[in-house]
Amino acid sequence: MIRKFTLLLFVSFTLNALSQQDGYQTHFQFNEMSYNPSYAGKVKEKMCVSMLIHQQYAGFKSDLIKKENSGMQDLLPYNIGASTQFLNISARLFKRIGVAVNIINDKIGPQTYILPKLSLSYYQVFNDNSEFSVGLYYGQMQKSLDGSKLRALSTLQNGTIDPSVPMSLITSKLQSDLGAGLHYFSQSRNNLNVGVSAAHLLESKLTNKNATNGVAFSSITRHYYGNASMDFDIGQSGNWVLQPNVLVKYGAKMQVDLNALAYFQQTYYGGLSFRQGDNINLMVGYVQGDFKVGYAFDFVVNGLKPGSRTTHEVFVQYCKSISTKEKTYRYILNPRHMKDSNY
Repeated sequence: MIRKFTLLLFVSFTLNALSQQDGYQTHFQFNEMSYNPSYAGKVKEKMCVSMLIHQQYAGFKSDLIKKENSGMQDLLPYNIGASTQFLNISARLFKRIGVAVNIINDKIGPQTYILPKLSLSYYQVFNDNSEFSVGLYYGQMQKSLDGSKLRALSTLQNGTIDPSVPMSLITSKLQSDLGAGLHYFSQSRNNLNVGVSAAHLLESKLTNKNATNGVAFSSITRHYYGNASMDFDIGQSGNWVLQPNVLVKYGAKMQVDLNALAYFQQTYYGGLSFRQGDNINLMVGYVQGDFKVGYAFDFVVNGLKPGSRTTHEVFVQYCKSISTKEKTYRYILNPRHMKDSNY
């Protein structure tokens, strides 16, 4: 019953053209450039490649919907849990210019959107080991709807086919996308990190080209983000660091993500995260130099039953130095023994 209600509710959302919500991510503090272009080139003198995979409600499927005496094929169960992937390549050039290529792939039920974008940022560096940056991104969002996975509510009631629902063809729309943001970081203030941004500045409705009445199958609305974090030493040994993080999102609705990570010797971390109205997350990870990997498991608290309907997330990042090293000279300390040294 819950599955069937979820499917019908989703179809209702589609027909009423409710706004697309950006995909969830639990490791949001490591993936800021996905929602704030001012983080492009965040790591100085290094090129970083990162990937985040978020599988929401794994194993959550629709019910079988039979179309008896209608001449239509049955609608077989399929995964309706959201699946989101982020891929980022970022570098800081000339100490002040950040550039990044970001790709977001998001799928929820019959809807899919792919958003490749280019982000640029400019950094102002201050003498107190702090910096401020402003950034912009431009992308092309392609959003599609697989009508073969839909059954209009009217056909379930009296057999009348709703012309606004494409029940066999995949309809899609390509839309330009813009976003902007800024952030401030201060190493001397416990690694204070604060950012604000806006995404999808070009609001639009995506119309089903196969519908006779031009009903929109989805819409894109502006999203606003605010994030912040700080580091605090725990105890006198310096082996433990506590890092609280917060992300505030506002699109079709407002939602707050909170987490706290505890780092041990800057190598291992673990923590808890809470997403308002959705779930509680357990996070673990490992950091070794320029390599970072993390995993999150979500416990559902939004009324859905736990079990196979859980959420998994994996984050991986690797950075490589792109700084120009000073030339090394060699000179002779003792001509007799030919003993040398580096300069």
